[in-house]
Amino acid sequence: MCLTKKQQKFVDAIERNTQGLTAVSTGICPGCAQCRDEYGVKVRCECQDRPSNHFEPDPDCEDCEGKGKREPTMEEFEEQCSTQESLCEGEFSWQGCDLCDSGLGGTFEPWHAVDANNEIIHGERACVDCMLWLANGDLPGGDD
Repeated sequence: MCLTKKQQKFVDAIERNTQGLTAVSTGICPGCAQCRDEYGVKVRCECQDRPSNHFEPDPDCEDCEGKGKREPTMEEFEEQCSTQESLCEGEFSWQGCDLCDSGLGGTFEPWHAVDANNEIIHGERACVDCMLWLANGDLPGGDD
């Protein structure tokens, strides 16, 4: 494949910024605790199911802090991801892309990879061009 200078710079930046990482992908990750904290949908706390509480939130409950809803467990978050109850629709930022080093503002999604220790790495911003490259191998325009 013959790449333009701009395309080669794009590919080189992604390779440099993901060196040593495998399984690089975009979007929320069901195994990522940071994604669970940011995108997980709170679930009904078990403290409300106790007849002794008259089915009201327990004001002393440590799980929900008396609010009746708590953060999902990792298993619950995985289910929320599989049923698309938890979604990331992208967020606008002027900070640019972590992967291709583009400094342009735009809509970004989180990205993930696996490091040499088999740990999930959470990245904050992947641009639309990087999403398309990682998903389909589509390169941005070829203007030099």
